[in-house]
Amino acid sequence: MANGGHLASNPITVEVKGGGAAKLHRYGVVVFFDVSPAEEMAFLASLPPLLANPYATPETEDLEIRIEPRDRESVVSGVAYLENASAPRLQVIANILSKSALLSLYEKKIAAEFDRIEPLAAKLG
Repeated sequence: MANGGHLASNPITVEVKGGGAAKLHRYGVVVFFDVSPAEEMAFLASLPPLLANPYATPETEDLEIRIEPRDRESVVSGVAYLENASAPRLQVIANILSKSALLSLYEKKIAAEFDRIEPLAAKLG
């Protein structure tokens, strides 16, 4: 590919060796489409030199996507049914998954802080 595997921007979307694509969000989330687990791990292992403050523990979410041109687009029992795999549709899925993973990470961090503060608050009370 003439652009070195760069497929789109905002978030940047790149081809992954072995097939599929990765959407890299500026807040530290990577969303993979049609990438094998082994290739996901290899891709993630290549990122540390590019990261300023990587998360200690990754947060993961999975969503199965099925292309059903004749059905109504929906999410049922953890499966997203799409009319087609157009870039705008996949962009919406990537944005939803990335923000969901980030919110989950923040929730865990906040819960850990409350657990740390709770004994101190109990002593004060």
